[in-house]
Amino acid sequence: NTHGRVTSDPATLTVIEQPVVAGSINAAFDPQINGLVRLLALAPDGTIVIAGSFTSVGETPKKGLARLQANGALDPTFAPTVDTSGIVALTSLADHRVLVATSPYPTLGIAPNTVLSLAPDGAVEATLEFHSVLKAAGFATNVYDTSTKLFVLPDGTAILRHSGRTGVTNKLAYFALQLSGNTLTATVTNLTFDPTNPRQATGKTITL
Repeated sequence: NTHGRVTSDPATLTVIEQPVVAGSINAAFDPQINGLVRLLALAPDGTIVIAGSFTSVGETPKKGLARLQANGALDPTFAPTVDTSGIVALTSLADHRVLVATSPYPTLGIAPNTVLSLAPDGAVEATLEFHSVLKAAGFATNVYDTSTKLFVLPDGTAILRHSGRTGVTNKLAYFALQLSGNTLTATVTNLTFDPTNPRQATGKTITL
């Protein structure tokens, strides 16, 4: 100005991100799914496998089964072609393999009471129809009110939990799943859970 000129030292602007509050909604996570998500499984690396009645994620057609990156973006390397209408449970393994289980009722494309092991790219690499496994574990053929769950123990063991009712009798069993080559096997597992941490389990595995 008319009184002279003063040059200051360079200024540095530091932007401090707002701390993330646990349980808050991440507005940036928007995978743009065009239908219902009924099941999801979180992998150790933060990726998420989802299953439901959707037909696309973003602009990409998907038949009800997809994998998302931790930021919500679609993982294009996972391209399963299985019919997902009968899927009742799923879990994601550390090596990006995915296990899915079907309902006890026949659906198009997948046999009932079947566990499928999907490779990291979504291709079916092994199947296990566990009718005989359930029978050996004491389930009757006319079992109803069934519930099937899949989860992974901290040691990496994949577990199939199956419950059902015959008459007034309820039965619950846990099966350890193991993939060897193209063969998927199940063994009855006696698990004891810590009620304060139900994901911690110990027990003895008995091979049928």
